[in-house]
Amino acid sequence: MQWWATAKKHGPQGATATSKSRSIPRRLSRKLVVTYREVLILEGGSKMRILIADDKEEGRYFLETLLKANGHQVISARNGAEALEKLQAEKFDLIISDILMPVMDGFELCRRVKTSDSHRDLPFIIYTATYTDPQDEAYALRLGADRFILKPCEPEEFMQAVTEVARNPRRRPADHLIASQEETFKLYSERLIKKLEDKMIELEREVRARREAEEKAERAVEEWRSTFDAIADPLALIKADGTVKSANRAFVELLGLDTRALVGRKCYELVHSKESHIPGCPVLKALRTGKEESGRCKSKGKDFMVLLHPIKDAEGEIEAFVHIMHDITEQIRGQKALREREQWFRKLFEESNIAITVRDKDSGEIIDANLAAIKSYGLSSLEELKRHRCWTMPPPYSRAQAMEWIRRVSTQGPQQFEWCSRKATGEQFWEEVRVSTINLGGVERILATAVDITDRKLWEKALRESESKYRKLYESMMDGFVYTDMQGRILEFNEVYRQMLGYNAAELLGRTYMELTPKKWHAFEQRIVEEQIIARGFSEVYEKEYIRKDGKIIPVELRTFLIKNEEGKSEGMWAIVRELSERKRAEQEKALLQAQLLQAQKMEAMGRMAGGIAHDFNNLLTVIRGNCQLSLMEVGDREPLKGNLEEIQKATESASNLTQQLLTFSRKQAIEPEAIEINTIVRNMDKMLRRIVGEKVDLVTRLRDETGWVKADRGQMEQVIVNLVINALDAMP
Repeated sequence: MQWWATAKKHGPQGATATSKSRSIPRRLSRKLVVTYREVLILEGGSKMRILIADDKEEGRYFLETLLKANGHQVISARNGAEALEKLQAEKFDLIISDILMPVMDGFELCRRVKTSDSHRDLPFIIYTATYTDPQDEAYALRLGADRFILKPCEPEEFMQAVTEVARNPRRRPADHLIASQEETFKLYSERLIKKLEDKMIELEREVRARREAEEKAERAVEEWRSTFDAIADPLALIKADGTVKSANRAFVELLGLDTRALVGRKCYELVHSKESHIPGCPVLKALRTGKEESGRCKSKGKDFMVLLHPIKDAEGEIEAFVHIMHDITEQIRGQKALREREQWFRKLFEESNIAITVRDKDSGEIIDANLAAIKSYGLSSLEELKRHRCWTMPPPYSRAQAMEWIRRVSTQGPQQFEWCSRKATGEQFWEEVRVSTINLGGVERILATAVDITDRKLWEKALRESESKYRKLYESMMDGFVYTDMQGRILEFNEVYRQMLGYNAAELLGRTYMELTPKKWHAFEQRIVEEQIIARGFSEVYEKEYIRKDGKIIPVELRTFLIKNEEGKSEGMWAIVRELSERKRAEQEKALLQAQLLQAQKMEAMGRMAGGIAHDFNNLLTVIRGNCQLSLMEVGDREPLKGNLEEIQKATESASNLTQQLLTFSRKQAIEPEAIEINTIVRNMDKMLRRIVGEKVDLVTRLRDETGWVKADRGQMEQVIVNLVINALDAMP
């Protein structure tokens, strides 16, 4: 025996398409007790007739739509009693029932169906959203229900359950069902009481929730109204014909009317004082296009941008508008002022004496330039300037270096530098350039301003040369130079001044000249400052002393001048300082030489006097010696007077030698070199030398045994020995 499985596909408007699968041997199918209804389902020979019991219209509508879409015939009843009536009148293949219904609920309907001899085998499905406890399901199954399904349920799952119940209805023995009405009533009462209790709790919750929802709704309304009124722009809800339904505080304040005076009146009457919509009204445009529209209008002396947002009903028809007015009075004024500023800046750009160019950020090429920039290169038009190769200069003024300056603007901000350019004639000129970024039309550009500084560069060059010349003069001065403020703090000095005091530059800066001056000079120098420098602008040359870093005191002379600023106020003093150590030493040496000269002159005078005396004394000695010799010629050898005369003769010879020494000292004697022995001369001069040094000085003579002979003038050798003794005497303390 072969079985056919039929599949139906339902299209629009209930159209169906039927196709047969190939035959399936019965030995491969499940073991089933097949009834007439199952044959209908498997073969699709006719539709199932299904009875629905539900007091909710939407519940019945859902089940009818679902079951009919799957090819079944559906009969609906609003409660269990009505379902029993239909069951008695007609034949059905399946019953689907809700539980909680008026007149007769689903439990009672199921009990009566399952206790009826004629309908006991009819499949019964409970479909409920109220009785959801496991005890409810158990009770329904005890009553004979084939399936207990909770709402909501997915359509596929629901239809699968319907198919399964239709194919495999539960056939339980009668003794397995609840037999007695008393037992049924007891169980039903228990479930009903439990359900009523749950329902009461649920109702209490619903009442509480509804109360909270109402309070929440009231708060929401208040919040909505507060938010509505807090919107700064005038806002109104208007009907499609322009009638105002509601308005916020800003809208009310704009029109100067009470809210109650606005509602019900036309928007064009309130805003424009017109009897109908003005031309170009956004309301008319929105009604025509069905879209959001906007426009401008004037009201109460102000300019507004009006935005109209349509509100549509379920059919897509416009029933109202959200009417928003944004005050753009200041914006329009700002735009007007912006245009005026743009014109002013353009005029400033064109007529400025400063060369201004706008360049591409990436390539550096000129996009725009004013007349001053064009003329600075000796050109007459912007196009000529764009073609001019103004960057073809040797480094560091090349194009590559210019692009480096432009790149720095992006990373480091505005840049300022000096730049050497070339005119169309080839002449070079200098500019002080400042580059920064500027946004023009949404594109970032480079703005370059340049001021011609060629004359300044020439002046700077001349100034540097002049400064270099005077700096060399300043540094090459033999005298020290120092500049101080009015408190005496050293601010500047030359190298000579620094070396004079022995400090390094850092140590000297900031010191006062009083710190470098011995205290004994402080009062004196303060008088010089007050009575001369401040009083008449300079001082006479004066002397004082400085203390070197090593502590040595050095004499200096200086002359100080007062420095005043452009306002005539004293701001500092500068002085020329000359060290006097060498001059003081020279003066001391000069005084010593003068003393030595005076002494020499005295000695010369003494020598002349000694020479005169010696000459006269020598004449007297000649007489004495001659007479003594005559007397010795007349006296015999044995006479007592002979010894005396000989002593007289020796004395005259000694006196003659002394006279000879005096003549030699006075250099009146002619030089007569002869062979002499030094020791003999020293011995002969011993007595005279002792008279020269005096009694307070001991003269000790140490002679060598053999000194040898020398050829010299005796008188000069004696003079040398006398000079040595006198020098030694002068050197003694």
